[in-house]
Amino acid sequence: MAMGLHKPGQGYWMRVLTAAFGAALVLATGGWAWQQMGLFANRLTGSTWRIPLSNVRGVANEGLVLDLMSGSSDGAAPTRLGSATVTQFLGDQVLVKGVRLDPGAVMGQVQGVREPVIGGAPGFAAGATNAVNLPLVEPLYLQAGAMVTMVAIGALLIYLLVGVRRRPVEFLIATDGEMRKVNWSTRREIVGSTWVVVVASALIATVLFVIDLVFYSFFQLVGIIEKL
Repeated sequence: MAMGLHKPGQGYWMRVLTAAFGAALVLATGGWAWQQMGLFANRLTGSTWRIPLSNVRGVANEGLVLDLMSGSSDGAAPTRLGSATVTQFLGDQVLVKGVRLDPGAVMGQVQGVREPVIGGAPGFAAGATNAVNLPLVEPLYLQAGAMVTMVAIGALLIYLLVGVRRRPVEFLIATDGEMRKVNWSTRREIVGSTWVVVVASALIATVLFVIDLVFYSFFQLVGIIEKL
């Protein structure tokens, strides 16, 4: 028994084609799992936010507590929305955690960040837009894990159904035997039958066109249909 296979070598093509169809189904399921886990990961958010920056002044060191500010369209001073702690400063963006917003404030209102002003101008300040709550787990890890799991389970099931389990294997072998008894048409017969269908379809279409034209002309002659 080769690699635990039941009756290896028998029903070869039925086994191969069944395995190929199963593999396509498994890959499609793996693609669906990849997509769904991506959506799930984006909803599974943590406490870290990424804030893109503009007009940066100064450096935001790790551990610095920033004031989150809203913008103002009438030239008035921006208002404070809350605070957050810097975990990483990347120049054009900053990662923060420990976000504490004032009642009624949301991160979508943040249009600026700055070091709290204590007796003078802030040491760090920047404009901010589109704060993004980062996923708790990197989506790629969840997607890859889900897809690999689905493919592994599918491959195991295919191996069991077309190679090891007695009843499905016997069915495939018997089906392969019955398929060998089928009297398949030759190439010449198929080509001849195809031409018969094409010619017959063309003749029927021509006859129907002529009949339709005759009736159309007759109805025009008796005045039932007006000439265009």
